[in-house]
Amino acid sequence: MVRKSSATLLRPAKPAWYRENVEAHDLLTHAAHLSDRALLARVDELAQQEREATAGLVAHLAELEARGLHLAAGYPSLFDYCIRGLHLAEHAAYHRIQAARAVRRFPVLLDHLAAIRLHLAAIRLLAPHLTPENLDAVLAEARGKSKREVEVLVARLHPQPRSAGPASHAEACGDRPAGASPAAPGASRPGAHRLGAGPLPAAPQRAAHPRGGAPGGLGPGRRPVCVRRR
Repeated sequence: MVRKSSATLLRPAKPAWYRENVEAHDLLTHAAHLSDRALLARVDELAQQEREATAGLVAHLAELEARGLHLAAGYPSLFDYCIRGLHLAEHAAYHRIQAARAVRRFPVLLDHLAAIRLHLAAIRLLAPHLTPENLDAVLAEARGKSKREVEVLVARLHPQPRSAGPASHAEACGDRPAGASPAAPGASRPGAHRLGAGPLPAAPQRAAHPRGGAPGGLGPGRRPVCVRRR
């Protein structure tokens, strides 16, 4: 058995940030020493692992929301849990939440996600328009398509007029910021005049000269008099 020296035993443990930096450096060093063929193979392998991890996260988020565990943990919404609890970016949380809700309705979407037939953005776009009747046909047509191509497909499935503007990620997930309340019907911005609300306010008038005439002391109908000096 190899005994460690007293200096090794007394050496303090490295802080977490140091270990993380060393691990990141080791990853970069390892990648730098791979051949071209090995690097391509490793990238493909890591991408597949990421897709599998994403599909797993989506499935578990769906079950977590169904059980309400985010509420029990003190988060007012699943979106807030993903942002503050899981430290996801807003767009990443939004896509995963929408996909999680979609796969509860149609579990086959999870297989398409893991098998690279659909990406998260495609699932988010298609989910509101999927029915048991059109599911197979729509998924077959959307397979392998880019986000832009899926948008064209959705526009054909369900044409809609132009909206006033995109909602925030939180609102799209069904969450409203704390303290915010929906605007009352017919409400307008401060200072705006509404039709039927009475006459427009009169324009401000110039203050009259104290002597009743125009500025400079000239009364109505009077002309300026030029005095010629001798």
